[in-house]
Amino acid sequence: MKTCKDAAKEKRPLPVGVSDYVRAQAEYYYVDKTLLIKEFLDRKPLVSLFTRPRRFGKTLNMDMLLVFFEISDEDTSIYFKEKAIWKCGQEYTRQQGNNSSVYVSDNEFIICPIVDEDRDNYVELHRQIEHTLFLNEHCKDMMWEQVLEGEDKVFSVFEINGDYCGSLELQNPDSDTPEIGIDLFENKRNKGIAPKVVKLLAKRCYKDRKVDYFLIRRTEFISQAIYLDFPT
Repeated sequence: MKTCKDAAKEKRPLPVGVSDYVRAQAEYYYVDKTLLIKEFLDRKPLVSLFTRPRRFGKTLNMDMLLVFFEISDEDTSIYFKEKAIWKCGQEYTRQQGNNSSVYVSDNEFIICPIVDEDRDNYVELHRQIEHTLFLNEHCKDMMWEQVLEGEDKVFSVFEINGDYCGSLELQNPDSDTPEIGIDLFENKRNKGIAPKVVKLLAKRCYKDRKVDYFLIRRTEFISQAIYLDFPT
């Protein structure tokens, strides 16, 4: 039988302001929200909008999705085996660690590897920057295949509300001096987005593999200076 003293030892704080899923479910009182993963897999939404006040766990839930789907050298299934999603069957558990759908996010932006569903936005983006090869009937499919399967890594950038902003491209990703390129929709330019998302991507890449430095490529339409101040 547990004594009051034992119960006091097990008392955990509430995860106020904690957006790290792994830490939250291990060190804090954590309300199991993993059935949200099942809902995503069942509905397969292209975009989901979370509308809740501050401190209602939006970023924490996004980090939970990232940990569940992200391909990782670590066995991240240990963070879900005692949760509700693991009781839903192999149809769902086999998806764990099997998708790089979200590469990095914060409380403002989501950066995802580009997928077929992003094609219309990507083509419109290149129409706006007058890169007409993506509009050419003879080579547009070849160009798109290169985006999806080429050696360079291309990412779609969304605001936290689901609005598409543009794309980031990581060129020469295996070199010690990879280059990050950014293109934004006309209505997203010069609003402070470029430096934020470039830094977000660079820090995530640096976490995966230490490099000497990043080269930053901007289009003529983006005027902000972009500075990287890491490692920290």
